[in-house]
Amino acid sequence: FTTQFNSFRNVSTNANDIRKGDILRHKGQFLSVHKTDKVSQGRGHAYIQAELKHVVSGVKSNERFRSSETLDVMQVERRDYNYLYTDETSMHCMDPETFAQVEVKLSLVPPSAVLFLDESMKVKVFFDENDTPIYCTLPTHVDIVVKDTMPGQKNLSANSRYKQARLANNVTVLVPQFINVGDTITIKIDDASYTARAET
Repeated sequence: FTTQFNSFRNVSTNANDIRKGDILRHKGQFLSVHKTDKVSQGRGHAYIQAELKHVVSGVKSNERFRSSETLDVMQVERRDYNYLYTDETSMHCMDPETFAQVEVKLSLVPPSAVLFLDESMKVKVFFDENDTPIYCTLPTHVDIVVKDTMPGQKNLSANSRYKQARLANNVTVLVPQFINVGDTITIKIDDASYTARAET
């Protein structure tokens, strides 16, 4: 396998020892640590203020832990795959070197990203210590062709500078008036928002 390791720990550790990039199992969820700050309260008391991000939904949260509080830090192994296809419950991917396949539950994939899955798209699947997929990440942006949209109009108000466009995957998004049928545009897949007209 082509592998990279984010962490070699799967131990209970003090909150004082968590670091950016760690994956916590906290309140039944997998949360990545984005930032930590140690805050002193006087008389030797201190706590850790942590900025966390849900690894699937991307929702950010802030948690306060006692510096001596015990937390679960996951051992996480990352493997690179190519997307193959999706069925009713799972996303199927293949290792480009060994051709071994893995099945990832759609509940572990960001919901909006499912709409933009494309054959051979590169995805990263993260496994726990039992070799079970716990979440995956996809490219943040994709280039996709505009299938249908109305002709652009000029001299519009600020509120009318965007129009609807149907993409090759039948997802409808808002695009600037200058975008035409057949144009390739760049979409941010976590919220299906237009970013730019792709360079050809």
